[in-house]
Amino acid sequence: MKTATIIALGGILPVVALFTFTASAQEKCSFRLVRNPEEISSKTRQGLPIKNIRRSNRTDSIFVRTGDKKGLWLAGTSVWGYEDSHCTIYRNAFHDFLRTEAIGDSIITYSQAYSGFRGKLLKRYFFSRRFDTPVYKLDKASIHEQFRRSPELIERLEKRFNL
Repeated sequence: MKTATIIALGGILPVVALFTFTASAQEKCSFRLVRNPEEISSKTRQGLPIKNIRRSNRTDSIFVRTGDKKGLWLAGTSVWGYEDSHCTIYRNAFHDFLRTEAIGDSIITYSQAYSGFRGKLLKRYFFSRRFDTPVYKLDKASIHEQFRRSPELIERLEKRFNL
């Protein structure tokens, strides 16, 4: 019985040590408003700390609740997006916040989830070349227009997104 306990602890301790090491090495993110793309890559983690954020249904404005419980209405054009506490970046485009799915060398992909027929969860995909460039719907015409000099990238995108 003592042998089983020692073997079990021998198997658990490395896992606990690995978890502790990787948890401390992970980047700490906070829920913050991002006004421009330069704030994303800054080492100082710039941006207004917020509690929640939502869009107005009637106007192009965004309501932000700050950490000190103040509410702010901001023009939609003055907000680039936000970052949540899990380090996920959301970009303000197409009158919604698009979730960043993947960041590559030549393309950044975003998604927008919505309820379809009978509550089925559907996703729309978008892309940009960089965080400081315009966002386009991810469809055949847009990728052919934006990446006409990269046929291999077009082919990979068409396969990945069934275009």
